[in-house]
Amino acid sequence: MDGEKTVGESADNGDQVLEADEVKSGDNVDNANETISHDLTTAGNGDSVEQGEEYNVNNESVGEDDGKGVNGGQTDNNAQLEVPKSIPDAKENNAENNSDNASSHEGSNESTSPIKSTSPKKAKRRAIFVSYAPEASFIEKRFISYTIKELKNIGFCDDIWFDKDDGVPMESPFCFQHRLEIAEKCRASIMFLSESYFNSRVCRHEGRILLNRDEESESANADNNEEVEKPVKLFCMKYSLGKLPQEYKQLEDRVLDLSHHVASSVAELSSVVVGAFSEALEKYAPLYGLRIPSPPSEPNNLKLDRQKPASSWNVPDVQAWLTSLKMQAHCALSFEENEIDGYLLVSMSETDMESHLNVDSRVARRKLVQQVKKIQEDQALLKESWYLKCKKSKVKDDSVYVICDPNDVRFYQNLQVDLAQKNLQVFKHERLGQSREEFLQLNSAHLAACSHVIVLLSTGAATSLFVYNEILFADWLGKPFVVAMAVNSWDKLRPSMQAILGSCPAVNFESNPYEDSIDILLYHLKPFRNMPAVILEQDFLDRMVEGLKPLRVLAAVPDKSRVDEEELSPRPNLFLSYHWDVQNKVQVLVQYLESNGYQCWTDVSNANKRHATSHSPNHETSQNQIQRNIKAATAVVCCVTPKYICSENCTKDLSLAESMNKPIVPVMLQWLAWPPEGGRVRRILAPLQCIDMSNESLFRRNLSTVESHLKKFVGKHSPRDTHVIEHVRITKNPRLVHQKPQQKV
Repeated sequence: MDGEKTVGESADNGDQVLEADEVKSGDNVDNANETISHDLTTAGNGDSVEQGEEYNVNNESVGEDDGKGVNGGQTDNNAQLEVPKSIPDAKENNAENNSDNASSHEGSNESTSPIKSTSPKKAKRRAIFVSYAPEASFIEKRFISYTIKELKNIGFCDDIWFDKDDGVPMESPFCFQHRLEIAEKCRASIMFLSESYFNSRVCRHEGRILLNRDEESESANADNNEEVEKPVKLFCMKYSLGKLPQEYKQLEDRVLDLSHHVASSVAELSSVVVGAFSEALEKYAPLYGLRIPSPPSEPNNLKLDRQKPASSWNVPDVQAWLTSLKMQAHCALSFEENEIDGYLLVSMSETDMESHLNVDSRVARRKLVQQVKKIQEDQALLKESWYLKCKKSKVKDDSVYVICDPNDVRFYQNLQVDLAQKNLQVFKHERLGQSREEFLQLNSAHLAACSHVIVLLSTGAATSLFVYNEILFADWLGKPFVVAMAVNSWDKLRPSMQAILGSCPAVNFESNPYEDSIDILLYHLKPFRNMPAVILEQDFLDRMVEGLKPLRVLAAVPDKSRVDEEELSPRPNLFLSYHWDVQNKVQVLVQYLESNGYQCWTDVSNANKRHATSHSPNHETSQNQIQRNIKAATAVVCCVTPKYICSENCTKDLSLAESMNKPIVPVMLQWLAWPPEGGRVRRILAPLQCIDMSNESLFRRNLSTVESHLKKFVGKHSPRDTHVIEHVRITKNPRLVHQKPQQKV
């Protein structure tokens, strides 16, 4: 350090620096034991809206601005997520005072409780993240633990975040989530690269997050016009032999290679790391040297808490466990001298005991390994370990779990109907609970049993706390993802979600026709296998393969056809959905609306091609135009007739408009009982008021009524507006005027 500083001055300066470097709360969730805000829902226009939600790791409470209580058995039929009131201010102040008191007496208490939960203020200050593989071998984890201990002993004890010392069970999904969140906002990271690191699920995600934030990478400063995440300094060491994978090539010139020191002891390897990194680490440790941890004192009585997760045991806990097994004194002494705690114990094998702990008795080694396995199995049966039961749940082949934002419930309902037709069971969250853990526990049964997880990506889903928690829990369970991209909101995803979903297959529902996208999704979930009698056309197979791309690739590709279309024509105010048996009336209605300044779009010039085969050159263009213009329209005029109700294509138009939350104005051009029969159509149209234009007299009389209804949704344009979509001006196209009407089937 450059100059001498007092404790008070250092703490103040460190806090100021850390506050200046905090990650933006709108992008990342600070889950390090402190209350923060999230975006739960989105406004009707697609922009994110702050809902005043609170998220606290210790209490795990979720709050919303309405403050209504939630029953654990409540269902989400209306897709309104209600959450309990936040904790009263008095309790928050009391908890904060207790945290301050705990911090002030930290030095005296550390000897009796070396492993404890981190207080919110301490967790906020920690700037150095330890990234390593939880699945690493005993000798590798022993090296990692010893190295971090040495770094803490020289003054980094309040700056390093190591999940081993966090107090959260390392086998839980909450530790998995916490690691990714710390990787999003740390200032520096110590990366222990090895073969187990590259094969670890959580390390793959951490690696992507950290590499994207690497301050020395060329890509971090490639585009000065785009805002990038706060850069992080990476201190990397390679523990095992072999070359770095391709995605880690940017670290090749600055990685500390320890693979040629394999014959060295753990202490020697640790001294190499400490000597190489300690001086540079001081720049990222604002609390460096303020406190040196005191050596733990031996407790008076060894007492084992069997409810405590074995991976969280400290050295006295392991000694108490060995005493309960009546192991020989030299065995317990060897464990104590090598500082074997639960973190090392659960990864230990018989060979490790013989080679590194000098446990010569084969019977003793086998007994210890069996007892470790037994106590882990017993703890997995505890109520608090419900997530371990989920990991062992039997998977149902035809079960699908959909993770979606509450505002996307209409899209989910349409998707559920289409998936159910292929004999797939579809589930989503139903009960909410009153905390993050309870929310996941109540809905974990369906999520654990599903064979695939579909993520409906929209503007609201990108910032939804519920979507975020379910995605991380599903990934911890090892579930395969497929993304249904309704809106390209990749830039709004937080780094951990980009790391998880970036390489997952995705279907573009935003630009492609709904029926084509759903076919691709269904083929991915349930391909035509074991059906030798079915010969699939190569065009179909090519479309299925090309329709699935990694989300990172799909989100980066601009929709050129959409851009061209928007440049050539303005956004239509209205989309007219109709059946061809009333084409003449529709033409008159279009002329009347356009004469009053409205812009309209209808597929009148391409309706006869809607059932063309997939290899038809006009098929994709027609379907793309329909979907894009429904999406661009401010309102949809539904021209209802008996044949319209029975038409599959017309029903799809109506369902698509509903899924996009478009206002629907039903116009009855042929008489029928209202609301009309039919499952999906009746559900959509029943709540709406229909304008009767079923005969000539009512048709002419109610033209003005249609216009008055549309004024509620559509901004009126001047009839002299030159920006009009020419292909809907039917009267100006003589080829369409004399064309014989054809039936929509």
